[in-house]
Amino acid sequence: MPNSHFSSNITFEALVLSSICADQPIQPVDSSDWSHIKNLCLADPDFAQPGPVDMLLSADIFASSLLPGLKQGKPGQPRALNTIFGWIVMGACDVTPPTSNTSRGKNCLFVSNLSLDNSIKKFWELENVSSPIKSFVSKEDQQCEDYFVANHCRNEEGRFVVPLPFVDPTNKPNFVNSREIALKRFFSLERKLNSSLETKKAYVDFMEDYESSGHLEEVDPPSSSEGQFYYIPHHGVLRPDSVSTPLRVVFDASAKDAKAVSLNQTLLPGPKLQTSIFDVLLRFRWHAVVFTGDVRQMYRQILVPEEDAEYQRIVWRPSPVGPVRDYRLLTVTYGVSSAPFQALRTVAQLAKDSAEEYPAGAAVLARDIYVDDVVTGADSIEQACQLREELAKILSSGGFQLRKWTSNSSQFFDSLPSADLYSEDFKRFEEMSDLSLKILGLLWQPQSDSFRFRVADTNSCRCTKRTILSEIARIYDPLGFLGPVTFYAKYLMQLLWTAGVSWDDDAPSEIASEWQRFKSQLSSLASVSIPRRAFGPFVSLQLHGFCDASERGYCAVIYCRVIDGEGSCSVNLCCAKTKVAPLRKQSIPRLELQAAVLLTDLMQATVEALKPFYSFDEIYAWSDSSVALSWIKSCPSKWKTFVANRVSHIQDIVAPDRWRHVSTHSNPADVGSRGSLPADLVVDGIWWQGPSWLAEPEEKWPTTPSLSFLNQEPLQEEQRIFSLVTLKEPNFIESLLNKFSSLSTLKHVVSYLFRFGHNSKQNSVEKRVFGPLLPSEIHRAFMFLIKFVQESVFSSEFESLKNGSLNSLPKSLRKLSPFIDEAGLLRVGGCLFNANVDFDVKHPLLLPRSHRLTSLIIQEYHTRFMHSGVQTLQNLLAQHFWILSSKRAVRSVLSGCVKCSTKDLSLRCVRCL
Repeated sequence: MPNSHFSSNITFEALVLSSICADQPIQPVDSSDWSHIKNLCLADPDFAQPGPVDMLLSADIFASSLLPGLKQGKPGQPRALNTIFGWIVMGACDVTPPTSNTSRGKNCLFVSNLSLDNSIKKFWELENVSSPIKSFVSKEDQQCEDYFVANHCRNEEGRFVVPLPFVDPTNKPNFVNSREIALKRFFSLERKLNSSLETKKAYVDFMEDYESSGHLEEVDPPSSSEGQFYYIPHHGVLRPDSVSTPLRVVFDASAKDAKAVSLNQTLLPGPKLQTSIFDVLLRFRWHAVVFTGDVRQMYRQILVPEEDAEYQRIVWRPSPVGPVRDYRLLTVTYGVSSAPFQALRTVAQLAKDSAEEYPAGAAVLARDIYVDDVVTGADSIEQACQLREELAKILSSGGFQLRKWTSNSSQFFDSLPSADLYSEDFKRFEEMSDLSLKILGLLWQPQSDSFRFRVADTNSCRCTKRTILSEIARIYDPLGFLGPVTFYAKYLMQLLWTAGVSWDDDAPSEIASEWQRFKSQLSSLASVSIPRRAFGPFVSLQLHGFCDASERGYCAVIYCRVIDGEGSCSVNLCCAKTKVAPLRKQSIPRLELQAAVLLTDLMQATVEALKPFYSFDEIYAWSDSSVALSWIKSCPSKWKTFVANRVSHIQDIVAPDRWRHVSTHSNPADVGSRGSLPADLVVDGIWWQGPSWLAEPEEKWPTTPSLSFLNQEPLQEEQRIFSLVTLKEPNFIESLLNKFSSLSTLKHVVSYLFRFGHNSKQNSVEKRVFGPLLPSEIHRAFMFLIKFVQESVFSSEFESLKNGSLNSLPKSLRKLSPFIDEAGLLRVGGCLFNANVDFDVKHPLLLPRSHRLTSLIIQEYHTRFMHSGVQTLQNLLAQHFWILSSKRAVRSVLSGCVKCSTKDLSLRCVRCL
């Protein structure tokens, strides 16, 4: 956003994150002496104080924002650059000296996509599908529950007063400078709001409603910066899809104070009490008459004790003209980690308190609420209206209000005021055939009482892994109605990952074309209409589950078979689940067994969800795998661990005699295990209604063939051959030699390693060595490297010389009269021992021809002596080293010199002219 002095704009795409980095600068900066920035229109007037980073711009975007203008101060002071945002201050400066209780540190940040890749890898490599997990209450969760039971109460109006569940309620925390931090965040928020009048008005309206509702009260600022109080920063979140609150103010109780402690860190989050969305939606399909309602401002109807409200302070003013005022939030606040537990536990307690007077309504409130949405129904319109009244009375007794009513029956709205309806259109129920609304994210048309699907087209121009995965996530299907389509998308996702492309690279052409074909057909899903009610009036009700597997993955799908009082039979799709096969290849029978496990878990979840209404006795499980069925119908102990564990799990939930065989062409799970394009699924009758024979009498169902021949002895499993491999780990020094391309750098690194070892052994600081490396240290490191190479390459020669057996040396070395000097280095004898020259010239160090260190030495000499030729370089090296086959070694290194190759090419071109 440009400031008011300029009209330039920059358009770019940005990623929205909850936090970019820690507040910057880390410590306050004293800018009082920077006269060169005074009277400038700064982009951030509070740049010298720690505050959040609002936006991180790449270098190309930053360069586009620059304007003419540069202000320089005294030496050591930062400069001011002119940009379309205003003047920005850049450069090194001294920070305010830290206080005694402030720590200073340096951080190194490495950003990588590997963690994201690894997360997806774990997702695909999960060998077993998740089963229903028995609830386990941790010590902390039990403490939170006990604290609620012992300390919650209801005031004279019936409203609940629920305390914050501190980790240590007897010693509540002190926070330091939380108000100052909240103020900085608020000033930054205020500047943003001033740039958008519409957003600012929505924000002010929200806060005024908060105060007028009695959920917020003004308080005096604290007398000290430290105490048993906490200021929560806040910001706005736009919600264009919301009818009632297009902007919601969110409170950030994770903001840390001066001691790097936040309110959320001192609270117990409590156990997860939220009902599964799968259970709520499945029960929603049971009733003849359904209705939904929204608990208005559910969190804000639950009070917190006055002493705990001190930990929910905020700063606010509607206009920059007035003074900043202090307030405290008097209710349960979203953004506080314990808020979901406090809200849902309060509703559960309200249901418990009302169970005797309103048993039906209390049961619904405890069972059919998801966050603040009541999603339920009854067998008749009279029962539905009675249930609605009970729910309204129960919630009203606790200070809650139910509103935004919807239903599939026009009579449901007769006694309701228009203001309490989801939309005034419900007063014209018979005329609103096209009205759709979302029930827990699923599109529902009340007038036709059916579920529909609408997938928004993002029109992304590039086909990358990131865009494909983001669009796959838009297909919301909690009950699995579109199982084959979502499986197709997930399989493309697996192919993308195995292809190894980066997140923003174009997908391989084969995958890209498949994705474009898939995406172009997503709009056809708008024609799918699924009856909301799956369980009609019945005298007989059965659940039939089908499972199947392919090399791509496996699928489980459940149908309900309903026989009414007239003997008519109907079959409806109930729910489905698909899984992509693990990356680790498995046999088809094992994948079929995995599909049976998936069906077993899905069947258990379905039965448990509908348990309040019906106890299923007639359950049937179908598979087209004779091998998997033979495993399931026999004793688990006959099989190896993989098969035995899964068979045991299946038999604990679904009895073996409930499993039957179905042919592949009659198995609706077959399409789910292979995937389907959207247009193909729309017309796939077997997926939507199940096999045709399922609506026939039982005597016409397929018969299960005899599996006794498969039970005579355990099936032979895949044989694995194991081989032992010895892996030689590379030596640390060898890795250093291969890591660096410069001999000078290598010697300096080894020198510092020696210095570190020396300093580590010294207890006294005076004996430790600091400062630049000494020549003696570098020479020591170089000799160490040469000795290491000699002992690695000439180990047998060292052994022969130590034993005095010179005749065992190779002939090429024997004529050099090698010997080991006092430092343990291998040198050449020769005939210059009487010459008046240095010891290194008389007895040069012996080096192998093909070694990394030899190449680095040659490269170092070649560069140091102005890229000299082969003969000159040989003579220079011979003053210190005797390299075996030195001419070949030197030529090999020089052939890789780019500068010499370029010079040689230019000389050849001159000769051609």
